[in-house]
Amino acid sequence: MRSKKSLSYRLTRYCKVKTNVSGKSLCSIGIGGKVKIVCYPQSVKQVKRLVKFLQMHKLKYFVVGFGSNCVIKDGEIDTIFICLKNMNKIYLKNKKIIAYAGANLFTLNHFCEQNSCGGLEFSYGIPGSIGGAVVMNAGAYEKEFKNIVSRVWMLNMGRVVVYDNRQLNFGYRTSHIKQQNANGQNLIVLKAEIKTNFCSSEQIKKLQDFYFEKRLNSQPYNAKSCGSVFKKCKGQSAGKLIESLGLKGTTIGKLIISPKHANFFVNQGEATFKNFCDMLKLTKQKVKEQLGETLEEEVCLVQ
Repeated sequence: MRSKKSLSYRLTRYCKVKTNVSGKSLCSIGIGGKVKIVCYPQSVKQVKRLVKFLQMHKLKYFVVGFGSNCVIKDGEIDTIFICLKNMNKIYLKNKKIIAYAGANLFTLNHFCEQNSCGGLEFSYGIPGSIGGAVVMNAGAYEKEFKNIVSRVWMLNMGRVVVYDNRQLNFGYRTSHIKQQNANGQNLIVLKAEIKTNFCSSEQIKKLQDFYFEKRLNSQPYNAKSCGSVFKKCKGQSAGKLIESLGLKGTTIGKLIISPKHANFFVNQGEATFKNFCDMLKLTKQKVKEQLGETLEEEVCLVQ
């Protein structure tokens, strides 16, 4: 096996590459060890060529956007990260929005406001990318991406394939893509087509402000977190279940269950991956023992 330095050099043939990147900088909660190689493709062509090389050499990789829904393990990480945040083009075609996987949802919402495209306001303030939002069918305030995504372009076994909404099999915080990736298929979202409705820029801005204010009032928005840790449990808010047990403010190391919203774990400084896993275990155990309910993680653990 060639050295890691040699490997990183070879990968520069396909896209921009950084070595020894802090995992803390790759996820919003700021937890993670040293990632030996991070690749930053800027086009579909670069992604295709990069993934072909990695698969040919049987190298493990993980795809990330802004890392708003993942927590990265401590220590040295051999898994190669493919960060899509530079693949962020957004444009209008046939009155529908085409957004590449790395497009930030804030940027996408501003594009919608400028072009009088309504329907995405519920996502204003979700600190992630369109790729991640599609994979997990992100949602808020009784609305989800399954309601607005019409088609998705994905990389599958070296080929670009297009799935329509029905084929994506969206469910609560899941999709065909997430399900297949859990089975080791490695589908990569490249871009998505989003249907919108005409709405004045003023009305869009008003709705965006409304949803954003709700987030600020109910969530530890500016703190280091990974967003909601657990899915709803049988239609009940996981945060309410955790709060009912008096677990708000519980700390393990530098990690705390937010006093503002119990479904958010906040990194108060140098929290570790072990702190996070221990908090997961403690919370799930308490809810199971005292309420008889089983919590399921929404967050992705990168190990």
